[in-house]
Amino acid sequence: MEDEYMTIVSDNQTLGLKGNRSIISGGRFMEISLNEIPLNIIIAVIVVLLVYFFTRKVIWRKHGKKHHRHRRDSGCKTPLNEDDVSLLSMLTYSWVEPLLDKGNTRPSLTLDDLFTMPTCLNIKQIQRNFHKTFRKAEQMTSQTDKKKPTLFQVLYKSYGKDFLMWCGLLEFLAHMIDFAGPITLNWLISFFENENEPSYIGYRYVFFLFLSTFGKTLVDSRFHYVRMRIIFRIRISVMTTIFQKALRVSTVALSQFSTGEIVNFLSTDTNRILQMLSCFHTLWSIPLQIVLCMYILYQLVGMAFLGGLVVAMGLVPINKFVSTNQIALGKVLMKQKDDRTKIINEVLGGIKTIKLYTWENHFRKLIEEHRDAELRTIRKKKTISAVSSFLWTLTPILMNVLTFSIYSLTGKAITAAKMFTCLALFLKLMGSINELPYTFNTIMESVISLERIEKFVAMEDIDFNEYYQHQKESKMKQTAISVKAGRFIWKEKEHDTSEHTCTETVDKRGLLTLRDITFRITKGQFIGVVGKVGSGKSSLLNAILAEMSRKEGEISVSSLENGFAFVGQEPWIQQATIRNSITFGSPFNARKYSEVLQAASLKKDLSMLPAGDKTEVGENGVTLSGGQKARLALARALYQDKDVYLLDDPLAAVDAHVAQHIYDNCIMGILKTKTKILCTHHAKFLGKADLVIVMDDGEISKMGPPADVLDIKFADHKPSNPRDTDLDHFETDNTDGKLGEEKKATGEMTMQVYTTFLASLEQWLIPAIMANFILMQTFEKLKSWWLTQWISRTGVDNNNISFSGEVCLHDNMSTPVSLKGFQNTAPTSSNLSDLGYYMTVYMCLSSVFAVAMLIREFLFVYGGILVSKSIHKALLDTILKAPMAFFDVTPVGRILNRFSSDMGTIDEPIVNMINVALSQVFSIAASIIIACFGMPWFSLLLLPMAMVYYNIQERYRHTSREVRRIASLQRSPIFAHFSETVSGVVTIRAFRQTERFKDQHLDRVDRWLRTHYTAHNINIWLLLRTQLVGIAMVTGIAFLAVMQHNILHIDPGVAGLAISYTLTISGRLFRVVNCVTEVEKQMVSVERIQQYIDGTPKEKWKGSKKISSWPSAGVISYTDVFMKYRDGLPNVLKGLTFSTRPAEKVGIVGRTGSGKSSLFQTLFRTVEISSGDITIDGVYIQQLDLKDVRRHMAVIPQDPFLFSGSVRENLDPTSFYSDEELWGVLDRCHLRVPVERLGGLGGEVAEKGRYFSVGQKQLMCLARAIITKTKVLCIDEATASVDLETDKLIQETIRQEFVNSTVLTIAHRINTIMDSDRVLVMDQGQVAELDSPENLLKNPQSHFYKLVHGETLRSQDPSTILEDTC
Repeated sequence: MEDEYMTIVSDNQTLGLKGNRSIISGGRFMEISLNEIPLNIIIAVIVVLLVYFFTRKVIWRKHGKKHHRHRRDSGCKTPLNEDDVSLLSMLTYSWVEPLLDKGNTRPSLTLDDLFTMPTCLNIKQIQRNFHKTFRKAEQMTSQTDKKKPTLFQVLYKSYGKDFLMWCGLLEFLAHMIDFAGPITLNWLISFFENENEPSYIGYRYVFFLFLSTFGKTLVDSRFHYVRMRIIFRIRISVMTTIFQKALRVSTVALSQFSTGEIVNFLSTDTNRILQMLSCFHTLWSIPLQIVLCMYILYQLVGMAFLGGLVVAMGLVPINKFVSTNQIALGKVLMKQKDDRTKIINEVLGGIKTIKLYTWENHFRKLIEEHRDAELRTIRKKKTISAVSSFLWTLTPILMNVLTFSIYSLTGKAITAAKMFTCLALFLKLMGSINELPYTFNTIMESVISLERIEKFVAMEDIDFNEYYQHQKESKMKQTAISVKAGRFIWKEKEHDTSEHTCTETVDKRGLLTLRDITFRITKGQFIGVVGKVGSGKSSLLNAILAEMSRKEGEISVSSLENGFAFVGQEPWIQQATIRNSITFGSPFNARKYSEVLQAASLKKDLSMLPAGDKTEVGENGVTLSGGQKARLALARALYQDKDVYLLDDPLAAVDAHVAQHIYDNCIMGILKTKTKILCTHHAKFLGKADLVIVMDDGEISKMGPPADVLDIKFADHKPSNPRDTDLDHFETDNTDGKLGEEKKATGEMTMQVYTTFLASLEQWLIPAIMANFILMQTFEKLKSWWLTQWISRTGVDNNNISFSGEVCLHDNMSTPVSLKGFQNTAPTSSNLSDLGYYMTVYMCLSSVFAVAMLIREFLFVYGGILVSKSIHKALLDTILKAPMAFFDVTPVGRILNRFSSDMGTIDEPIVNMINVALSQVFSIAASIIIACFGMPWFSLLLLPMAMVYYNIQERYRHTSREVRRIASLQRSPIFAHFSETVSGVVTIRAFRQTERFKDQHLDRVDRWLRTHYTAHNINIWLLLRTQLVGIAMVTGIAFLAVMQHNILHIDPGVAGLAISYTLTISGRLFRVVNCVTEVEKQMVSVERIQQYIDGTPKEKWKGSKKISSWPSAGVISYTDVFMKYRDGLPNVLKGLTFSTRPAEKVGIVGRTGSGKSSLFQTLFRTVEISSGDITIDGVYIQQLDLKDVRRHMAVIPQDPFLFSGSVRENLDPTSFYSDEELWGVLDRCHLRVPVERLGGLGGEVAEKGRYFSVGQKQLMCLARAIITKTKVLCIDEATASVDLETDKLIQETIRQEFVNSTVLTIAHRINTIMDSDRVLVMDQGQVAELDSPENLLKNPQSHFYKLVHGETLRSQDPSTILEDTC
């Protein structure tokens, strides 16, 4: 709204000052203007230049000449940044022009083309200095026993002085110089009114007008730069502080926040803090403007101005209501966005589970419900803003009318000059009053975000010195780990504990507590830890890692600084090449690397990958099988060569042969001399252990040698063969192992992008908006024309007040003031009736304009909601229908960016910016028409200026668009890396790799900020150029007006109208280019979403055949099936052919990579086959609807996944089953006790099922399948992390529940499938064997016999083997 009133403000200021001789008489006015004011202006300009040079010398401090010399010597013509450019280039920003030329001559730019960060914004140095200041402040408070310093206090100490002093000084100078323009314009119009002044006086005023506008532009550019530099420093400090804090706090503390909340600290909350810096100085500048406006109003109309002030004050409670509701709605909106993003994040993380269970419609409905609520809040916000703008439009009119009604009733003479000047001042006063609440709102939102971040930053770091007990070197010489009477809990440390809590089994959230833990491990010992599901095995390792809170007892470890080699039960895998994942920041050693690959049994896997060890794995290892992820994590630990190894069941996800290999070559091979703790359900591999610890419900129930604790037959150890080790890394020379990288569009924005945006609008909406803009501009210009008519008709009234060389500061005293030569003529009834007439017409024109503005706002609200809803729906449908291959190569963070950041841009900023851009374009067009109508000679100046302006905006627009695209690409890696780091913080901290991850974060932030630094500098280049074009236009038209006045004659009203409109054009030229470019840049978000909507492949949901009562027998038949995951990859299934019998139980075994899980993926059509046929009960599944295929089968996937929410929601999201049925299935899966601990079916399982152990999560997934009671059940290593006793009970449950169903079971534990009707042995994507286990074991040459033999390693009769394994 402020932009829409710039024209009328300037008009009113000009027209009001033109005839307002009631302030200063003509002769005295000229005397002052010639003798004093020009000198003051010159002095002001000199001061501005001196301040510029001073700030250049003190603040900018040129550095880095050596850093740039190499660049210059290499022949590069584009500067890296402003560090090594001349003063003139710095002043004019001409140093950015080589980049602009490059952006206009190339189809696209890359990150290497952009500017680097200058020395004053060196990210590592800023981070180091800020961290040093923070630590120093903490040390000072700890010495004085004061409260710890907050983040705000340290930020103020580091950057407060520069921000308050330099930004404040430049802001003050800008406001002071801003007054010079209207004053000079007043002189110029007075020159036109006075026929007796020398002609050179007019040219002098034109020169002063040029100086004032140019000085304002210069100071503005410096202010933007200084503020940008401080904002960048604060952003760097806040982001690095949050990242480092996430690496220093325990998982217990981190569990208070979801991953999404922590990522929001880095993005949304940080941005809000920086928004405060953009409006902070308005806190003092707005009150200053209000005081000045009120003083001048008093000088003009005396106490009558209180009438208008009452109206303005009446707007205050309305603004308060609006601002309060906007803040409340803003908080609600942020919460709704967080909730929707959280759901989408979990849907993307569990997309495989959702597809297998055909839950797409349920989660689509759930997401759309959250989205509809979000859009309703956005609609409320925009509606309130529209009504507020409407009132803001009418208020100045009411203020003016009420003020002059009171003034007339007191018998004072009303002149048009007074009325116009007061209207301009009321507009300015009301604008300041209206802006102040929003300034406070922005600051309050920033304070809220700052408090959120401070709460996170204030969390206690892991203090290893406090957590671990320091033992004497003599005692620790042989001791690796020692725990004495330890009690550890999964919650933050509390200072007040009561006696009875010491015996609690679980905490208030149902999480296990470790109690009375005592053991001592000497260096080089092999320790085994066993126990049932949820007994506390993984918690014991976390207690050693200091991830739990120690409530009682003592714990000590050796080589604390060296850390631990940790392999989690759920392996954390980075999105990186396999080689980089294994080396994990350590230098590459070929021989060591090859030994690790051999020990982890990865060489065969690498030979099958398209690029060997240069193959990039997906996010969290999504492109790898469960066994491959476990072995990759194990290889990473082996390569680090630590003293202590903590292995959390790495054997669970691998087959028997590979498990034996790892035991021989890894545990008893490379790690033979290392201290190692192995948590496992494969107790047979603990025969060589020095000590076995049996965990039971958080306590050590047994502890001793393996033979005393375990009553089982142990596997033999076969020493590794050194000849197996070679230096082949399985690299490929021609194949690129990278996953699909995010693509960046190039060149002009295609029409398809705009079509995607506009397709959601109803056909009548665009013509209605265009007609509304024309109507608005028509009535807005009619208002200005009516004011000129008023002036021309009331010119005689202005002459009623005469002066005779005397100064009269005001004529608004309570009683008439008579000075020498002053005559006061009271208003007549005719004058009052004319005033009423003109005022009524003016109010009507203004009212129509305001109503048109309100309609326009509602049209944009309506259109914006339609676009947001349509695009989000199309994107959601696309993602939910995308095949699994898309998610294998696309990181979750990349998809989530479309739903969060890009959709956020479409929801509000892009619609608002289109609104403003169209307003600016129509306003400039109307202003040019009025200016040309008033002064036809202006058209001669318009053409060359238009050409220059077009060239400027073209150079800027192309480069700015490319920079925005690069910025979008560089933003994703920051938050993807941060999210990945938070997920793997336990592993990172255990390996003592926190410093490396800090450096990686700094590098990513540096690349991202380079785009913002480049965008800022080219934006200031645009500001200077467009303002110079505007200055040239203003100066030119003023010069032409003086020439016309000297040669012929010019109407002062016409000249004032033309110049005032030109003044508004100069300000709008920058805004229109900036707005249009910003729209184009923000359209990048639409472009990125449109790429997904149009470019993402879709699953074949619709089939050609409908069928009911299917399947009936569950007979599965594969005929010559070939399948590959993506184009360019080799076939995984190679002519697979087999058939099952009705209700048959088939066990599926094979080495890793043989195609076992791929078989299930083709059966559920998560990957479509290349050729062949798959039938169930004789029906070709490729001919059926995809939903029908999946919903008639059940699957228990290899990787268990739970959604945040209740137990009930995870078991039965569609609420189809009763509570009794759910409790029944929980009983059969042995989950009643842990579920009751959480609070029953309504108990929260937390994000990713954090409150369950891995084994319990597998049992939850088993319960999902059991409750469906389908005719076909597929089990993919569903009990790998479950102890043998529970596994036997689960297998018995499955046999009972699915007695009439076909059950396909992939298992690495041979005993799991020994009671199967037949066993399918797979090898390299084909059927190697298919027969009963008894028949296969009778043949020593069979693959199955060799698998079993590899597990038992005993030369005995096959019948004995069968008996042992069963």
